[in-house]
Amino acid sequence: MQMLLELKNVKRGFAGPMGAVDVLRGISVSVEAGSALAILGPSGCGKSTLLYLMGALDVPTSGQVLLDGRDLTDLTDDERAKVRNTRIGIVFQAHHLLAQLTVRENVLVPALVTGVTDEVEERARRLLDRVGLADRMGHTPSTLSGGERQRVAVVRALVNSPGLLLADEPTGSLDRATGDALGDLLLELNREEGTALVVVTHSETLAARMDRVLTLTDGKLDPAKENT
Repeated sequence: MQMLLELKNVKRGFAGPMGAVDVLRGISVSVEAGSALAILGPSGCGKSTLLYLMGALDVPTSGQVLLDGRDLTDLTDDERAKVRNTRIGIVFQAHHLLAQLTVRENVLVPALVTGVTDEVEERARRLLDRVGLADRMGHTPSTLSGGERQRVAVVRALVNSPGLLLADEPTGSLDRATGDALGDLLLELNREEGTALVVVTHSETLAARMDRVLTLTDGKLDPAKENT
């Protein structure tokens, strides 16, 4: 299978009042196209930091982040933004939908950079129908349930047909039943769209459903705890 994403000895530190704090201390991991990977760990262990590096939202202190063989750390901010828009979709725990926009408009936001074509409009409608929200396209986020908002966020992340879908604690703010349904949806779309899925989560239940599970411990991925 084709290798989509590779992190090579990635480290990320931040300045703190008592000196530098090393959050990630040498991460090496590969993600194949179309695969589903969970990175498991408690809150505060660096999962979100790792996901931001994978998603070109941040750059490492050292090491390489390769997407499609291209080192994202060598790119300018504008170049990384273009990669994010065209090759990466991100679903956050807080859905970050724009309150003043309708569901349809929120989903189409990523397409505004390159232009909303008839093809993109049709893809947005098809995906919203796929996730059971065809009758909500004209609604604003305040009229939706938490699970519905997350489904809109998933469609927004997929509208530009990315090769990589990243999800940061996607079920963290949902009840068990709604979270399970969202996990079903992510995996179904992973298979249907052929988009690689990386989920960072503290939920062992969600993680166990992925093709592969890695555990983040003390800023490193623990090889002894890898499940496939």
